[in-house]
Amino acid sequence: MTFWFYRSVDTAAFETLCNLGDPYNTGLYHWVGLQGSDFIFLDIGGTSATSTVTVQTGLWHFLAIVRGAATNRTDVYLDGLASPVVQVTASLSSNFRFEFGGAGDPAQDPLSGRIAGIKWWDAVLGQEELEIERWFYLPVRRANLQGAYPCFSGTVGENAQDYSGLGRTLTLGGTLTFESGPPPPLLQYPGVPT
Repeated sequence: MTFWFYRSVDTAAFETLCNLGDPYNTGLYHWVGLQGSDFIFLDIGGTSATSTVTVQTGLWHFLAIVRGAATNRTDVYLDGLASPVVQVTASLSSNFRFEFGGAGDPAQDPLSGRIAGIKWWDAVLGQEELEIERWFYLPVRRANLQGAYPCFSGTVGENAQDYSGLGRTLTLGGTLTFESGPPPPLLQYPGVPT
């Protein structure tokens, strides 16, 4: 899974970037967010880790979450770094739903910011593929694509639409605002960014 996020305000509290919540409440969830003031935090069913890399407020950041089913390891990459900033090895429920910007409820641990360019696959992407995906709202890799949500439109309906062709429209909750997305180079067609 890859997406861009922008933190508007440092709330000095937990803020949800994404949550793969278990709707059956078995305690197996996959939560990625910001902890305290500046750090990426990953928690899988109570097994957690915190990055040593800080996240600056007021800038767009690219996040890639890679989970190897065979190893039960989840790696989180930030801004194209070659090594994960945080990783956890733990089981994950196969019954889950994606949530962005709030965990279980938009009022719980909300992100004070914006999210754009959400893409997810049911395959492990390599470092080179992640770097290519970093530069485009829409997916470059189409194989194993499970969802694509650019989230750069000014309408609720268009932001909830799945551009993967699979028709997995998002269910939106809370009060949504639409602001400018990541920098313009991300709107280029696939190729080498300038």
